[in-house]
Amino acid sequence: MARARTLAAADPPEAAPRYPAVEYAPDADAVYVRLRTGRLDRTDHIDDARLVDYDAAGHPLGMEFLGVSHGVDLSGLPEAEALANALVGARITVSA
Repeated sequence: MARARTLAAADPPEAAPRYPAVEYAPDADAVYVRLRTGRLDRTDHIDDARLVDYDAAGHPLGMEFLGVSHGVDLSGLPEAEALANALVGARITVSA
């Protein structure tokens, strides 16, 4: 995603990052929600607007949502409650 800006509160350089963190790319109408750090093993394409990144143990690392100006569908996604809280905090409309 080009020119993403982080919508989560800015952390001082010495502080550990806070998760979930929301990165919004207005030119792409896309959002990436980082749930935790880890090494990417695979990406599941749920549909044309939702992708989920997983580590080798099967833990979701983050999710990309496309077309977010029309809202985000969280149905069937892991950690939907944490996603909803992060997205609503970033003023993104969600549905379950």
